[in-house]
Amino acid sequence: MAAGALTVSGFQDFIESIEKVAREDPEAALSQMRTVVLALCAAFSVGLLTLSLWLASLSRRTVASGTFPPPGVRVLGQSEAKTGDSAVFAARMGFAFAALFAFCAVIFPLMTWWLMNRAFPG
Repeated sequence: MAAGALTVSGFQDFIESIEKVAREDPEAALSQMRTVVLALCAAFSVGLLTLSLWLASLSRRTVASGTFPPPGVRVLGQSEAKTGDSAVFAARMGFAFAALFAFCAVIFPLMTWWLMNRAFPG
């Protein structure tokens, strides 16, 4: 909670400094905002790509072991391991979502960059 409060406080300070710069030099303020937005997109994409790689790894181990969750994976609470067709289906869904997340991790920053350049040329 304290980290969130510090983040909000820091963001408010950043917005105030951007407002001051915008009054003097709007192009510089736009450039700074563009950089911040693209940096946030990149950070989001790195997290999404990491999730995609972990999910692909989990799915690969599920296929190799024939059980879901695969041996050695921690689970919350008591759960019964799936085997056979249901484990293969879980692995296929994992691969599908991993591909979707990887696609989004690449497309999101590209679309943001394209939209920002279209909305604010120059």
